[in-house]
Amino acid sequence: CGLPFYGAYLIAPDMSLCGLNLQGADLRGADLSRADLRKVSLFGADLFSVNLEGVNLLGALYDEATRFPEGFDPSQHGAYLIAPGVSFSDQEFSGTDLGGANFSKVNLLGADLRSANLEDAKFERSLYNQTTQFPEGFDPRKLGAYCIVPLASLSGRDLSGANLGGVDLSQADLRGANLSQVDLWGANLSQANLAGANLTGAYLLGVNLIGADLTKATLSGANLHGAELKDTKLTGVDLSNVDLSNTFMSGAIMPDGTLHN
Repeated sequence: CGLPFYGAYLIAPDMSLCGLNLQGADLRGADLSRADLRKVSLFGADLFSVNLEGVNLLGALYDEATRFPEGFDPSQHGAYLIAPGVSFSDQEFSGTDLGGANFSKVNLLGADLRSANLEDAKFERSLYNQTTQFPEGFDPRKLGAYCIVPLASLSGRDLSGANLGGVDLSQADLRGANLSQVDLWGANLSQANLAGANLTGAYLLGVNLIGADLTKATLSGANLHGAELKDTKLTGVDLSNVDLSNTFMSGAIMPDGTLHN
């Protein structure tokens, strides 16, 4: 997949443009019917009024600035949207040109980027773990990415709107972290320190908070349906606008300091 670079490419029906970087390209009015656009980078490209009948977009990448013909859904043709909050958990990007991609707040847990081109890619507040694979010598922390693992040190970090469903952040330091609108469905936060954290509107369905410290955390509008709150510290927390249906709260320290039995 991919063509040698000669400075220009023929844009025509049935052409193979597999693996090329077409970032910012103005392709309006072109005929790309039945073209092979697998793994093509289309960040910021303008394909409005392009004929895309029968096109192959499997593994192609686009962002919120990419324009497609009215009514055309690239995801239905195998393309991937790179945007904040999107999850690429366990996704393989083998041989993909990700140069200039904006992975800000994107879930890359378990993703394989070993042979991808990451030149000028942005990783601020992106999420990775011990199973995420990067090119040799590449350090995502230097670009502002967050490592999501047990015992993680994320005090004061901005994780708002992140997709963290099912992650293991047991015993993590999340004091004062911004977790507003975060999706933590089924996550393991047992014994995590969430004192003073902002969990406004967070989706915490079935989350494990056994032994966690939520002292003075903000939970307005949060959904904790079915959550495990055994021995959880809730001192100073306003629970008046929190969904606590079917929660398990044995031994929890309630907002007024009393012990739930």
